Amino acid sequence: MTGTKGGLCRNPRKFVGVDENMMLLISILSIFLSSYPKKVVDISQIQETNDLVYVIGGKRPFTGKVVEIAEIGVEGFKTEIRYEYIYKKGNLIEISRYDPKVLRSSFVFKDGHTRISKNYYQNGQLQSLTTINNKKNIREHKEYYENGQLKREKTGKWTTKEYDESGKLIESVEGDTR
Repeated sequence: MTGTKGGLCRNPRKFVGVDENMMLLISILSIFLSSYPKKVVDISQIQETNDLVYVIGGKRPFTGKVVEIAEIGVEGFKTEIRYEYIYKKGNLIEISRYDPKVLRSSFVFKDGHTRISKNYYQNGQLQSLTTINNKKNIREHKEYYENGQLKREKTGKWTTKEYDESGKLIESVEGDTR
């Protein structure tokens, strides 16, 4: 029997008012946040030596987030672009671009062979997703309408499919899409 008496939970694994799905979500969020880079530095505080990035004066390759803010435009119409670079043991693993506060693109580098590129609409919706694996010679590209519906997909070197805004297939082409 579970429940509370005097504000205490009889079953320590069951929290009052929190179901198992919510506990799973909280656990996943905790793991994600604990793996997120804790150290954040400005781009002016890093240096590259022997293809690895270090905090200036540091002895160990840098792990964390580097932030760069660039101002673009002409006088009276300037805006800030924010770049975030994620490093692990001195190696670049991800780049994200925000303008001004909306994520517009991200690039993830895996195992030296795979790159994942994502671009976003101003409303935050995914605009395109490209995965390239140079080792296996695989390239996949997907484009989306602003409503989130798949617009076009190219897989490998053989197939391109195009869809209308409702998701209906309007064209399929077999052949080299590289």
